[in-house]
Amino acid sequence: MKNSRGFVYRKREDMKKDAMKNGIQKMLILALVAGLTLGNLSVFAEEGSIKDLDKSSDYARPAIVELANRHIINGDNKGNFNPAQNITRGQMIIILTKVLELDVSRPPAVATFKDVPKSHWAFAYVEAAYKAGIVSGVAKDRFGINVLCSREQLAVMFVRALKISDKDLNSIYGAQKVNALTDKSKISSWAKGSVDFALVKGLMTGTSSKTFGPKDYAKREQAAVVTYNFMNNKDNITALPPKNLALDAKTIAALQNSVVKIKNYDKAGSFMKEGSGFAVGRGLFLTSYHVVEGGSKHTITDNAGKTYAVQGIVKYDPDLDLAIIKTKELTVLTALKLGSKTNVSKAAPVISIGYLQGSKNTVSSGIVSAQRRFEYGKSGTMSLIQTTADMSETSKGSPLIDMTGSVIGIMASSNEDGNIRFAAAIDHVKAWVQELQTKSFTSISVLDMSKSNAGYEDFSEAGIKAFMYKMFRARETGTVTAYMSTIHPLMPAYRDIQLELQKASSHDDKDYSILEMNVTKRSHTEAEVEVVYVLGNPSGHNSYDERVYGRYMLLKRDGQWKLYFIAESKKGFENEVRYDVGIGGISKEESLWAYEQEKRELQTAVPANAIALDFKPRVTIVHPVKPIIYASDMEAKKVYAYNVDTGQRTEVEFQLTPESLAFAGSEIYVGLLKGSGSETGAIAIIDSETLQIKEQFDIGIVPLDIVPGRDGYIYVTPGSSGSGAFKSYSRSTLKEIDSYYISRDSYAELHPVMDNKIYTTDNVASPRRIAVYEVSQGKFLGYPANSVVPTTLADNNRGSRFMFSPEGDYYITTAGSIFASKNGTANYVNNLGRAFVDAVFVKEANSLFTGIQGGYIYQYSYPGFDVGDTYKVQGEIQKLYYHSGKLMALTKINDKFYIETAEMNK
Repeated sequence: MKNSRGFVYRKREDMKKDAMKNGIQKMLILALVAGLTLGNLSVFAEEGSIKDLDKSSDYARPAIVELANRHIINGDNKGNFNPAQNITRGQMIIILTKVLELDVSRPPAVATFKDVPKSHWAFAYVEAAYKAGIVSGVAKDRFGINVLCSREQLAVMFVRALKISDKDLNSIYGAQKVNALTDKSKISSWAKGSVDFALVKGLMTGTSSKTFGPKDYAKREQAAVVTYNFMNNKDNITALPPKNLALDAKTIAALQNSVVKIKNYDKAGSFMKEGSGFAVGRGLFLTSYHVVEGGSKHTITDNAGKTYAVQGIVKYDPDLDLAIIKTKELTVLTALKLGSKTNVSKAAPVISIGYLQGSKNTVSSGIVSAQRRFEYGKSGTMSLIQTTADMSETSKGSPLIDMTGSVIGIMASSNEDGNIRFAAAIDHVKAWVQELQTKSFTSISVLDMSKSNAGYEDFSEAGIKAFMYKMFRARETGTVTAYMSTIHPLMPAYRDIQLELQKASSHDDKDYSILEMNVTKRSHTEAEVEVVYVLGNPSGHNSYDERVYGRYMLLKRDGQWKLYFIAESKKGFENEVRYDVGIGGISKEESLWAYEQEKRELQTAVPANAIALDFKPRVTIVHPVKPIIYASDMEAKKVYAYNVDTGQRTEVEFQLTPESLAFAGSEIYVGLLKGSGSETGAIAIIDSETLQIKEQFDIGIVPLDIVPGRDGYIYVTPGSSGSGAFKSYSRSTLKEIDSYYISRDSYAELHPVMDNKIYTTDNVASPRRIAVYEVSQGKFLGYPANSVVPTTLADNNRGSRFMFSPEGDYYITTAGSIFASKNGTANYVNNLGRAFVDAVFVKEANSLFTGIQGGYIYQYSYPGFDVGDTYKVQGEIQKLYYHSGKLMALTKINDKFYIETAEMNK
């Protein structure tokens, strides 16, 4: 069914499920050994395994699905979650211990509670939560494992997990929301502060607008929603509100000594433009990116009149219009304290200090008018603070300061009349500053902006979003010609679309308010974008009914993105559901046909230097000296040894499915899977020359990663099913030596120099967890002494794979994060600024090469990690290798695999 614009719709719930599948799987948090079940623990749920999802409330369904996929909850032995059932204290503790990642591997020798003895399935979890101070018993020696959990108890458990004192809870919370409740008298005195905190922070909602229902039993679906809110908003849940210690005007005015004027010059040395900035570190200054953009030379001048030469740009984001620059010499200007937009309230007084109308460090006072959020470029959402403080072109980049002396924003833009001013929230760059503060001044490198800008093209996320905004602007104004330029003539009914849009252009409902835009798939030639927008006035009475969900497929043609497929859906008035897809009568099938046809036409011939493989490699490793690649087959139960120089191939076939591979001396270790449903596997040891099977033995886990130690022992991490045990075996006897609990789906590597250090990163937690295990003669010597998490945003969802530098001084994750590992440590150093699929260190070239989407290979100096040349292969990179002066890549083109060579020294 169409609306007056010619748009036809698909069921909204289907779109939400599609988005959920794409997004949630990237955010898996934990995979521990217990689930939300009654009695003994059951097997983990996979996506779609909750059979009675339709019985859950609409508000709880997303939380249940996400938690099931994160292995926090699961169904019973029939796959039912039973959302309307009440949850017990014991079941709630299982959830909390997993969410908080409490150590359950070391329970006490004597049980604390009589009703949870050592033999009880929840013993380790109850003890861990009790030790952490999250729960206490219902009596001195009784926990109440099967006692139903009330809503106020649920609030207390989560608040105690945040380690907030009762004093703070009672003095700060307990009045903001609770006093407005008609059932506030029913809330226990010991729970009042926690209930108020949960309501203020959005962890929980009331049973109605005026009631909380403190003594009501919490349902399983309610517990799932609270857990979901807790996990996904931990960064925004601050324990205590900020302390507003107002400074006097003289003290704030003195902050001008940290504010500077920035001048920008072209290649010829001619002045181009100027703006303001301020110190965020010794020799580091934050400003608006447009102030320094395009310049070949920059200078800063401080409040005393001293001028410093700028070495270059250290960090930048063109979409947010923010940059950090570094001076050539170390400055002594004091870094300003950074605050947060969360500490800002409407009408709060603020001060800006900058080069207003060119006048040195003018102090201007104002208030916060509002906070705004805008979808903008690759940053996703841009947070702006609207203020009445004065601003001119030369004061852009100056700090907006609250009355505690903290910078809350960077003066950025205004409307055409200049009477409404905006500051970019300081929160956007706090991670940059925190990262730079961990480094010495001399170790901070500047960017080669000629190469950085080359990578910031229309195949970037920002470019894709800019294209989509252009398309929607054309829709909004009814500019048919502009809109048609985004659609390629290959699409069926091209003229019909034009006619439909011409008809729609006269419609009075042309306002498109974009609520959300996500690039869910991206390469240099292909993209997929999901958009949520509102037709008409988003604040109107029927704004919910007018919400539209769109999925757009894009391809690069003639250097520009072109639109080949649109799928849109919305829930109509009075719950009328409209199903079809497309524009102008084009069906989903026709649109997809055009899209696939164009993909085939755009694909070029396989390059001459590519070696075609007649099998589909699943996992590959490379011989340390010879030009041999070992690969397990994706479709057959075989392992191959392929010589890339001669093309000779040797193979060995197994009864079980080979997956993981590891090289050690003259042997290849093969992890074997026993089939779906099995929680165990085996390891085969084959000769690296002949591929003859020498040994094969069963192990009690599914082998994910194999680490052959140099001490004659084999260490194996567990896969996603079965036991979460990190096990060791003797190479000589093939007997199990030791076992240690670890997060499943953890990858592992032996340090290149230290025989007793094994590094692991998990593949489920967000952010990724990195641990260093000390081992000796197959024994694990206690809990990892060094356990860290990557600190960049990209690491939250990626980076489970990693590799060491040749001498073991560094290791780098696929999220681009660099860690120091010289002394068996795991200390964050820097980030390349770009995630990658695979990487290889080339010692003779003093380089690190990383392969990214689109077939691009980036070269970085080593040590130093400064970006250098860029290489290109035809297919999508799966793996990188280096041999005899050649950089090679295993690539995929049209569902076939090739080995391509990228010649160095171009």
